[in-house]
Amino acid sequence: ARAESGKTAVLSELADKLKSSKNINQLDFKDLNNGDVWYVFECKGKKICIITSGDNSKDMEEWFGWALDYKSDVVVCASRSKGETIGCVNEYAEKGDYYVVWLSNYYCNSDESIIDMLNDCTAESILNVIEKLLNIKF
Repeated sequence: ARAESGKTAVLSELADKLKSSKNINQLDFKDLNNGDVWYVFECKGKKICIITSGDNSKDMEEWFGWALDYKSDVVVCASRSKGETIGCVNEYAEKGDYYVVWLSNYYCNSDESIIDMLNDCTAESILNVIEKLLNIKF
């Protein structure tokens, strides 16, 4: 997705939804000191990693390395849809034997309340995809 399109806000919303689920355990959290965060959650033996940043491929290499160390079943990250971050996503998908599923958040040029609602809808959509991929219910 393009820069400044709400990727971090959507993934933060997704993390909040996972944290509030009684079936989820948060295994790890790292504050990346730039407004972005990294999480690992577990549900029914399945590990889900969320990386809210994705604009810098050098940083992503380190964060994907952490996800691989945890043997994450699903890695959700923010990424631009062009440039070197695509190569980084594809490289680590191959290393971890992951499918790459590109999703995009909804966008609106409206007021904040509409944008917040759309971010929530996008986070719900990602949650549904994860549930179906892992055959679990949060």
